[in-house]
Amino acid sequence: MNTIRLGLFQESADRFAFALHTDTAPSRFYQEFSARDVRAAVVEHPDGGASVELMTVPAEVAAVRHAAFDAARDADSIISGGVMALETVSDWWNMTVLLDSGPGYHVALAFSFFPLRVSFGPGRLVHLAYEAADPSSVEPAWYMLQPCLVEQVADIVFPEASTGADACALLASRPGVVHYLLGLGDTFSLTDIEFLARSGQLTPSTVCAQARGPRQEDLAWLYRVRLSERAVASAGLLAISYARAKARCLAGLRTRTPPNLSDAKLRYREEQINRFAHHLAILRLCVEFGIGLWSCPMSAAGDTWLDDESDEPGDQWSVAVAAEPLAPS
Repeated sequence: MNTIRLGLFQESADRFAFALHTDTAPSRFYQEFSARDVRAAVVEHPDGGASVELMTVPAEVAAVRHAAFDAARDADSIISGGVMALETVSDWWNMTVLLDSGPGYHVALAFSFFPLRVSFGPGRLVHLAYEAADPSSVEPAWYMLQPCLVEQVADIVFPEASTGADACALLASRPGVVHYLLGLGDTFSLTDIEFLARSGQLTPSTVCAQARGPRQEDLAWLYRVRLSERAVASAGLLAISYARAKARCLAGLRTRTPPNLSDAKLRYREEQINRFAHHLAILRLCVEFGIGLWSCPMSAAGDTWLDDESDEPGDQWSVAVAAEPLAPS
């Protein structure tokens, strides 16, 4: 089976890039385009349904859509997922809100030839947090993230990515990383990981992070780590590596600050940036030292989250970083 991954990246106000990666040759298709003239709308039907209608589609956008359609027409091919990196108007960094006054909204609709994990409001798309978007669904879908968040995670997981769109397509091949970024609540602290390392604990450890969903409902989230022998041996270096990683992520996440934000919104944005810089720094620590990292909504985990003796948790858990194998005892 030929697996297809899609990436869509917003370079600037109306410039976008699309990348398509496949397992077979040609393994990559890449195209930049302008969204200045793209117009799409959600049209309500008398029977209560709704559909997306494209009002205007520039030739270069049509060519990109056709490339994706042609790749997917092969009976032995399947689109396994996609990541869109679009500028958001949301205060939540793990939710993307697009208004129809911006080109990202119309581009998202124009490329929704397979499902968007969103809810539709009057003139807006709201990308839901992972649990609220029904993570049990096996149907592939587009995920939406902020461009600067994609850039930072690509620097950690896919440093070979040549463009933002390629980073999105590569990220689509690692849904566990996306789920980790979209998860709610606070992940492991550096203190937690340092304590495990100094204690020489090589069995998995789980934390429950309390969180609020998009409708302010209680949505606890679970994070799980399993240290490698290398991480235990390097316990004294973890804090230095974490501090360097967080400083780089903070700088990167501040590169696309929207204009004309109030002081209150700037403070809230800084809190969100600090939180995601921590998430990214933990991710880099896990990649650098071979630490296994998983995440899961508590509602999906059942009783499996209590079983810390199992090296590999159940299918409900998403693998962000695979655990480094332990030496035979």
